[in-house]
Amino acid sequence: MHPLYSYTAGIIFLSIYIASFYAYNKTDRKSFLAISLAWISIAIYYLFISKHMFIVAISVFSGLIWISSLELLKEDLIEIPQERGLKYFFLIPIAVVLYKPEMVAILVSSVVLLLSGAILYMKGSKRLKPLGLSKMFLGFVVLLKAFEATYGDILLIISFLTLTMFEFDHLLNTAYFGDIEVAGKEVILNEGINITRIFPKELEDAALVFSRDRKNKPNWFWISKLDEKGVIHPTNLPKMLDIAIKYMKKAKEENKQGLIIIDGVEYLIVENGFKAFLKFLSHLRDHAVLNSTVIYLVTDLNSLNEKERAALMRVLG
Repeated sequence: MHPLYSYTAGIIFLSIYIASFYAYNKTDRKSFLAISLAWISIAIYYLFISKHMFIVAISVFSGLIWISSLELLKEDLIEIPQERGLKYFFLIPIAVVLYKPEMVAILVSSVVLLLSGAILYMKGSKRLKPLGLSKMFLGFVVLLKAFEATYGDILLIISFLTLTMFEFDHLLNTAYFGDIEVAGKEVILNEGINITRIFPKELEDAALVFSRDRKNKPNWFWISKLDEKGVIHPTNLPKMLDIAIKYMKKAKEENKQGLIIIDGVEYLIVENGFKAFLKFLSHLRDHAVLNSTVIYLVTDLNSLNEKERAALMRVLG
């Protein structure tokens, strides 16, 4: 590769590192911490290009991309058995590059990238499948690069940029970057999640509200499949959780009473399944207790079967 092209690519990937780390700092998404560190290894390779540098960079990159896949699944509220043990898998390509021939190291990195994409595609939600495919494509291109295939350098840069596009697309779809207001009305209820059959209209102006009803109010999110401002898709529980956590943390920082109302519970269960919705509530409850927030869950327990009611009560504590 011509030095000018290599240096230009290095600057581009250094910029991607900065953008990824900024995204981590703004959203506190651990997946983007791993992603940002992965991109700096690629930036260093293009700025100081050499064959040995590529092997080291791609080994570090593939290990960190593996960690990012596990974190992405976790952030998408998808449970992975033995997740903690699987994280140590990232050490394999780094260890191999120290003790094995160059071709073996590249082959292992390629396999790790393929697995990183496959686990997202197979285990992840519909939102994660394009990202999974882009990681698998990158793993294939790394293998071509190892055999010095024609157009290998160009394909590698294209696959890197494609991966970046899908990473940020997923972040923008599941994280909230807007303003959140905290009114701070005192409520005499236990912190955590409280179940009510009737929507507490007297509190809606002071609360963060997720509802099937549409109202033009601050902190009011309409649960709908329409693509409009102030709308949150019913299957986008990660974004709903992200908004709620940001609200709760801000309320605590301002020494105000956090208050959240979730309406349309039956609709959310239909769209996501009871198990996924229960996991969402479990995360929400933990953050509510930690940040002294009161949450109203507007639902009729009679709409659930006995097993579901028992599971819900266990999660709510």
